[in-house]
Amino acid sequence: MTATRCADPDGLYRVRYTGLKLVLRSTDQMLFLPADWTPGSGTAVVLKRTDALRVEFAAPGAPRNQTC
Repeated sequence: MTATRCADPDGLYRVRYTGLKLVLRSTDQMLFLPADWTPGSGTAVVLKRTDALRVEFAAPGAPRNQTC
């Protein structure tokens, strides 16, 4: 997992994370694991779904804008 702080404070995003896989989504939470996650040495990321949170997904290998 890589985190990049976005330079534009008024932009759509403040932080960009790459290398996370969505594992489970419920009504109010999302569970992500890093692509290289292992049970013995990994960290899970759980985010509460709110109107203040914006999440975008891209298919593996899909072209993406490299800026925030």
